[in-house]
Parts: sequence; structure tokens; C-alpha cells
Amino acid sequence: MKTHSLLQFVGFSILCSIGNALPSSIPLPAPPGPFAIGKVDVQFTDPTRYDLFAPSQTARSLMLHLRYPISPHSTANLQRSPYIPALAATYLEEFYELPTGAISLIQTNSFQNGKLIDVGECDRFQQQLPILLFSPGAGSLEVLYSVHQEFITSWGYITIGVDHTYDSQPVEFPDGSIVFASPVAESNTTLTAIVRTQDVISIAKHITSTDALSQWIPGYSPTHRSRPKKLGIFGHSLGGETAALAVQNHDTPFGASCSLGGPSVAELFQKGLHGPFLFEGAKLDTDFYQMLSAVWSKITGWKLAVGFQNTSHDDFSDLATLVLAVPGINVNNALGVYAYPDPVQNFHAMSEYVNAFFDFALLGRPEDDILRKPDKRYPEVVFENPS
Repeated sequence: MKTHSLLQFVGFSILCSIGNALPSSIPLPAPPGPFAIGKVDVQFTDPTRYDLFAPSQTARSLMLHLRYPISPHSTANLQRSPYIPALAATYLEEFYELPTGAISLIQTNSFQNGKLIDVGECDRFQQQLPILLFSPGAGSLEVLYSVHQEFITSWGYITIGVDHTYDSQPVEFPDGSIVFASPVAESNTTLTAIVRTQDVISIAKHITSTDALSQWIPGYSPTHRSRPKKLGIFGHSLGGETAALAVQNHDTPFGASCSLGGPSVAELFQKGLHGPFLFEGAKLDTDFYQMLSAVWSKITGWKLAVGFQNTSHDDFSDLATLVLAVPGINVNNALGVYAYPDPVQNFHAMSEYVNAFFDFALLGRPEDDILRKPDKRYPEVVFENPS
């Protein structure tokens, strides 16, 4: 999904509101877990890699967006994190002729620079909070999947959303510079998938070999939190393919991978990949199932594919819930894709399967029943056999 498709539709929806009056806010759904959410944004540069998409020879530099559990009693004096950074938001409002301040109306559930929960407050994970990297769809910013990441973080995970420079756009860096998509990245999906995979492996290796988290997350101390040995990874669309490619080799820094509707380009999966692997698919998009079936037999180890009925590809993004906050628009007639009648319920189901999967596959906990058989709470979820 491209960034502009979401923003154009949100802007169109706002402009179609009754009397063209802006709503007071467009809140994201409240996360289901027991923890509040802190958020920091950091720039990560790998001096060992040259950026293949940059106009001049320079080291590969990425923006990482870390969400992590904080005490629900600590948010009173904290500011909510903006949905999109100010300069990038201003650019997008001007470019797409949105009302000034329209993007700022989107209200996240993340709080800037909150302090990580103390060890005693999260007995679920003892000395180590599990870490998941997230890779967004082609051309998209990771923030367009805030609902997924906030839901999972609220259960005690640390999620790190990655903006893939020259692919995701517009990416705003701390110095105020804004980077847009490269024509090469937009036209060569195979190369982009390879670069993205190198991105997430580079980030994961840095986290597992240094004390980076203690520099990035307020309250994270290596004396209280053991350094993670393996991370998990999930992503949507091209980000889902990235997550799958990241576990092709035995020496990967990732211990489990989950693809949300990600394609499986056969030429990149000749040697297959290693489980544990979870695929969540949108039943209204059969093309992705056909691509998955071509590589399913090449996935070794534990694997599971579940499908969501009456769900389309972009229903994995925040757009599925954002449009409901704006009156005066018929979603199905406007786009013909957002068919599920209760997208918030859909997000609960999607994220619960992801949470149960990583609890089992990354943390070694007993396999939850929802990973073994259909759950009556989620009749929209069907077990698949892609082979």
C-alpha cells in the first residue's frame, strides 16, 4: 500500500464531512493489553553499508520508531506522540491539499519518551522484554500500521517500526531533512525487497550485539534487562515478504517471522525459509495465496497460515479504522475494498494471533489453542492449507 493512497482518502473523507467541519480528533482504537505505550524515534546509521538508492555515495541511514510498555500510571504528564512528524505532515497536507492540521487530528495511543516499565511491573517476561521489528508495505511509512504495533506493545512487547529510506515516504530525519522515494526503489521491487531485508538484519544484529536499547529507550538498563539473543519480525505486504526473507539463513538474528498478506516472489524464495512462520492473509486477495502456495512446501519447521474473511489487503493498515471516524462517506462505495463490518474486531483478532505466535515461537511458551484450531471468538478466521 502506498502512503499517498491512505492520506488522499483520509483527506477526502475529512473534506466530505458534514459542513466541511473538521472533527475534533480521529482517535486510533484503544489497545487491549495492560500496559500503556511509550515511543521514541531514533536515527540508525550503518557505516558498513552504502545506500544503493541514495543519489550520492553515503552510508545507509534509517528512522526507527520504538514503541515499548510503560506504566499506565505514568502518562499524566506525558505528551502523545504525533501520528506523523510535523514537517512531513505539513508537506503532505500541502501536497494533497488537505486542511491545515488535518493529520494532527489523528490521535495515537503512544506517549513520547515515557519510561520503560520496571522489571517488577512486568512479571510476564522476567528479565527480558521480547523485541519485534516491523516492516511496512511498499512506499508506506511504518506509522500507517500504528494500530497493530500499539496493540502488540500493550501486551509487553517492544516493537520497532522501520522506515526504509528511499522506499517509505516521506521520511523525516531529526535534522529536519525529508527524504522521498527513489524511482529505482519504486520500479524494482526485487531489489527493494533485498535492501529491506539487509536493513532489518543490520538493525537486529546491532541490537543483539550492543547496548543500543539502553541508549534509545528511557529506563532500559543492561543491568536489569539481558541482551536479546533473537528478535521476532513481522510486516505487511512487501514488509511481510521482508519478514520472510529475513529468516532464510540459519545464522539469522531472528527467531520467528510473521507475514501479514505479504507476497512471495518465487525468484527470491528458491531456497525456501525457516520457521516458525505465521502467515495472515486477506481472503478477498487471492493473488497473494497463489504466490504463497508456490513457496509453502519450501518452508521448514513450524508454519501456519490463517485467512481473514471479508478482508482485503489494505485492511491490515490503519486506514480500516481511520475512515470510520469521519462521517459522510460510504467506505465500500468509495473504494470497494474495506468490506469487513467491524475493523476494530478484525485488529483484535489479527494482533491476538500475532501475539500468541510470538509467545510460542520466540519465547518458547506452550502453543496457544488459537494456533491449533479455529476460535469461536473469531469466526472470521479460517485455517488455510496453501500447498
